[in-house]
Amino acid sequence: EQVRLLLEEMSGEPVGENLLESLNSGVILCNALNVVVPGAIPKVNTSKLPFMKMENISNFIKGCRTHLVIILYYHYIII
Repeated sequence: EQVRLLLEEMSGEPVGENLLESLNSGVILCNALNVVVPGAIPKVNTSKLPFMKMENISNFIKGCRTHLVIILYYHYIII
């Protein structure tokens, strides 16, 4: 529940009851990362095509790897 609320707050989008289904497109993850690190993911795909969703998730993972120190610092401040 805490993860869902945090993602909603960070991304500005409703996550819904089914967390996995909501994160399937990667849009919420990308938007949340862009809050922590503005511009980390310059283009977030909103298409429902599977390869576009996979690109979002891949970009999110790359962004996390690149900005891990900043993300951990932000997490520390929240807690």
